[in-house]
Amino acid sequence: MLEKSLILIKPDAVHRGLVGKIITEFEEKGFKIHNIRSLVLNDEDFYFLYPKILGKPFHKQFKTVMQSAPSTLLVLSGHNALGSIFNFAGAYSNPEEDTTRSIRQKYSVWTGADVIHRAADSNEAMKQIAYFFDEVCEYRHNNEAFMAKEYWEPNV
Repeated sequence: MLEKSLILIKPDAVHRGLVGKIITEFEEKGFKIHNIRSLVLNDEDFYFLYPKILGKPFHKQFKTVMQSAPSTLLVLSGHNALGSIFNFAGAYSNPEEDTTRSIRQKYSVWTGADVIHRAADSNEAMKQIAYFFDEVCEYRHNNEAFMAKEYWEPNV
């Protein structure tokens, strides 16, 4: 099933010049980019993404890092995109625990600089997309017929 999700490439990746590499990885994996934008998260944006962070010992440090440069936000779609993006981005925050060659495992320096945020489920994805994007750009990508089962006709 074709699904949409949101990823946010974090400021630590921006500082290290990794944005293009990370976007390329998602494109090469077959995900379609619907929207892309860069913005420096304000307090409202930060707490929208991380509502449970208040009171955590690393709260202030993490907020400072997340507001230190622009983040790059993308709406992506693909076959079973929610689970695929979650796993491809990295199921673990700690790159040392990840043996899957995910984006986090490849590019993260440590847990506090894990380069990417991804929605955990469809409800979170839809809320985050609606919060950061007024509309989602819809178009037919040339390779969709080759990338998703839904486009293949049975018995052809």
